[in-house]
Amino acid sequence: MTIVEYQEQYFVTINHDNYPAIEIINLTKHQFYIAEADNLNSNKISIAVKECPDYHFDWYQKINGKSNFFYTPPSIDRLFPNIENSDCGLLFAIISG
Repeated sequence: MTIVEYQEQYFVTINHDNYPAIEIINLTKHQFYIAEADNLNSNKISIAVKECPDYHFDWYQKINGKSNFFYTPPSIDRLFPNIENSDCGLLFAIISG
């Protein structure tokens, strides 16, 4: 399922995505979060970009162990429907406990 906002309209898609932006395969037994980084500078601390900036909560993608996941970073969503090649950094955090 994907949700994209464009010109104050929300596009909800529930189907198999044949051309995802990124497919992440988690071969570990651990769960982790993925989020887009706010910068590409490796000499600067990165902060996760909010998936839903207009809401009062942070929503990052959670990937279960031994699973695969399709992910489109917010910066690519903002380009919809005119998606072009773009660079973005990703942050990964292991969920413990």
